[in-house]
Amino acid sequence: MKNIENDSLLIENNNHQSRLFSFVKWVVLVVAYFVVIYKLATFDDYDLLFACIRNITYSQCVGLIVILLLFPVNYLLEALKWKVSISGIANISLRSAIISTFVGNVGAIITPNRLGDYPVRAAYLGLKNKVEAVMLGMIGSAMLSLVIVVFGVFALIHYISAFGIQIVNKYYFYLLFLIISSAFVLILLLPFVMSKIHFEKIRNKFLYNLFSEMSKMNYLMLLKITLLSLLRYVVFFSQYAIILSFFSSQITIVNALLVIPIVYLFTTITPTISASEAATRAGYALLLFEPMGVAAPAVIIATLFLWIVNNGIPICVGFILSHFKVIK
Repeated sequence: MKNIENDSLLIENNNHQSRLFSFVKWVVLVVAYFVVIYKLATFDDYDLLFACIRNITYSQCVGLIVILLLFPVNYLLEALKWKVSISGIANISLRSAIISTFVGNVGAIITPNRLGDYPVRAAYLGLKNKVEAVMLGMIGSAMLSLVIVVFGVFALIHYISAFGIQIVNKYYFYLLFLIISSAFVLILLLPFVMSKIHFEKIRNKFLYNLFSEMSKMNYLMLLKITLLSLLRYVVFFSQYAIILSFFSSQITIVNALLVIPIVYLFTTITPTISASEAATRAGYALLLFEPMGVAAPAVIIATLFLWIVNNGIPICVGFILSHFKVIK
């Protein structure tokens, strides 16, 4: 009887958390779009902005070409990370990894925080161990998130120092950075840690499956996933920096190095739905670039353009590919 009551309380608590999480996501959506629309409506120098766009230089044209060329590189790296992550349970070709990565965007766009990405990938490939594949894919995704957090916290420390923002003692941020970096090292030592865990004592089914799949990862696999995550970070950081400099000459390399990692950090830790992702990122970019005197529309247009390249186009490609049979 007590077990039934405990289960009922647990279900009720989970439902409450789910409603709260959903409420936060919709608040983020409304606030993000409100900020973006307000900034676009109150900007007065559109003539100057469009004149800068019309009078693009050769170097700016090269920059746009580089952004478009980095798009397939970005997805190739993600496909390789996906292939490596599930290599312990399924041997898929690079072609299948690339196609399923694009198809995964169809599931990502209709779920909060892109949670539908890996289930759709696994289902499209027809993998026998779908749950295990999703778990392993999410571990690979968590590594990329950790990379974003580490660089984001480091940039946030220097941003606060550069602009003299007195929020909290900056040494707290150094401590946080040290903790996150230690977590990074711990993940690389995961195989050793997993070998010491007695799985039979874990009663929670989700944790049991998660730890069980984590135990299948060896050092070489984790190093590959870490390297691919770092390379992906460099790619989409470079894309953002180039497109921002295209729309605004006020953005320097130093400004980009300070702000972009923080934008990705805040976007990563903010509960969102796909419809608000671009606006949320633009909102954070506006907030952080404002002290540098960067024009709001330049930041918004650059952010939306990059979202279309890295998310909008892949969603369309994934939708088309999802109608064709996969070749393993």
